Amino acid sequence: MKKELFEMGSQIEMNDNQLTITKQTGSKIVLPLEKLIKIKENKKWFFLFFQENTFIPVSKDAVEIELFRQSIKGTKTKPLVWKPTVTLFALVTIAGMYFVGNNAVNFNGALAWKINEWKTDTKVKLKNDNFYSTKLTGIIDSVKSKIKLEPYLMTNDLEIRFAKDGTITSIETYIYGYDKNKKLQSGYLVYYDKTKSNKITVHKQHWNGEGTTKYEPDNDLSIVINMLNSIPVEDEVKQWNEDNLAVMYKGIRSWGYNTTGIHFIGENGKISIPSSMTTEIIGPTISLYILGKENMITPKRYVFKP
Repeated sequence: MKKELFEMGSQIEMNDNQLTITKQTGSKIVLPLEKLIKIKENKKWFFLFFQENTFIPVSKDAVEIELFRQSIKGTKTKPLVWKPTVTLFALVTIAGMYFVGNNAVNFNGALAWKINEWKTDTKVKLKNDNFYSTKLTGIIDSVKSKIKLEPYLMTNDLEIRFAKDGTITSIETYIYGYDKNKKLQSGYLVYYDKTKSNKITVHKQHWNGEGTTKYEPDNDLSIVINMLNSIPVEDEVKQWNEDNLAVMYKGIRSWGYNTTGIHFIGENGKISIPSSMTTEIIGPTISLYILGKENMITPKRYVFKP
């Protein structure tokens, strides 16, 4: 697996016939485009599915999105037809290349990836799409209605976008599932796009105790859930009067000694605003902000301080 993860700076070149991945070492992998059977996308990624169990996620930050879309025709379920007029483009980064057929066989399942499950979506109805009332609790409850989750859950990557009236427009998170011995058993890529479906999509990844990501109590999902239950999101965003809003959680973060926009949340859910600090502000943090205006209007940062 690790031998097939490309570093930042790897390059993709694509012409009418093939897609070539050039590593920083100079070695190349060539994939004929006739074997590209479909492409999917979400808010941040293009997912290229080739035959022979080859799956490549490409960050949208790394490609001219419209050029990419114009260079292909097709749908999420139909084979792609490539326009002959587009002969070449290069991507400056690639997130990684997974599931190369022969290598997957050579690993004999040691990585615990179930390749076919990436191609099979579990669709979950979002019972309540108003973030102000459902918060993260309702989203996880919706997932649990279809999928049995492990007793210990952890995340360090969550973003929920919503409109001024509270309507959830998108969800994107990755959740780690640990058994009672805190061994990593599963990973769940959870995403939702209101413009495409009223259902949440869940990709389940099986680790079967072989994963290397350790359980961190300070990143337990219950902390994030309780923090969001304590934050009066609807009241907090009224002063902004904006329609494109979001909350984001990226795990434990440090804010130095700067108290601008900082709020503390205690174990009892009580929120306080520090006047000054003599110690570093660090802890699990939820950011509440206006999409696209993060640099103009200071986000509100909620730091868990038990």
